[in-house]
Amino acid sequence: MVPTQVDADGVPYSDDMPWPVGTCLTSTTNVMGVTTSQEVACEEATQIVFVGGTIDPASPAGSSTEALTNDPLVNAVCPEEYAARFGLETSTSYSISTMGPTDEE
Repeated sequence: MVPTQVDADGVPYSDDMPWPVGTCLTSTTNVMGVTTSQEVACEEATQIVFVGGTIDPASPAGSSTEALTNDPLVNAVCPEEYAARFGLETSTSYSISTMGPTDEE
């Protein structure tokens, strides 16, 4: 992940994010194992976009999943602090996950 921009609140984001910070999403996985997400009302959401960045195009990773897993900046821009700003109750069970482009992108 290359260094990201930060908004007025200091939250990392990227101009090429498919959804802006604060977008509420739900995801489905089809029988081929492909997961897609779509924007929904926040009361229906299973995910919320709370930060973003851009994978370094010089990454030697063979897939976007590998790039997201191996890039040290991913963990740096995905702390609980940013999640809590968007209402994630960090004192209960939760998970923070990354969403990346397709391998071709």
